[in-house]
Amino acid sequence: MMKTVEVVIKHPDRYSILDVEWVARKYGDIEPDSRRLETAKLFAFACCTCCLAPVAVRIIKVPPKEYTLQMFTSAKVSSLLVHKIIYETGYSATVPEMRNMGLSTLLLKTLIEDLYPMPIYSTTRISNVAVHRVLTKCGFERIGRPFQGTRENVILWLKSHHIGN
Repeated sequence: MMKTVEVVIKHPDRYSILDVEWVARKYGDIEPDSRRLETAKLFAFACCTCCLAPVAVRIIKVPPKEYTLQMFTSAKVSSLLVHKIIYETGYSATVPEMRNMGLSTLLLKTLIEDLYPMPIYSTTRISNVAVHRVLTKCGFERIGRPFQGTRENVILWLKSHHIGN
């Protein structure tokens, strides 16, 4: 029997260290006190309606412009786009028993609606096909060329809402 979930959006003034710790534990390679989570702008949680426990999360971040420029330059994409891009999506996690139910797609679509019409980018490991499917379903397009990340090659994705106009 599938559990029902409720989407909860938490803004910086409403999320707690417990939210951050949950993300860190589920994501696996982020420490709860990590500076990587300091740039979080919005947390979207899918919470089980029976107990309100989070079962999935996706985060929107506002990374430093230097980092965004580095990602776009590494992917051989024009740096002229960078000044129009503020948001990055990342740190997506779903508890194993709730995977393949569309929760990550639901959370990302909810965040996109919250930020519309702002462009959003994402970087993914080249081997992370599940996240590639989520990004594609949400209207992101691969841009540029794969480039070397810390563990493997990385792909840059963009949800533009007609950024060139």
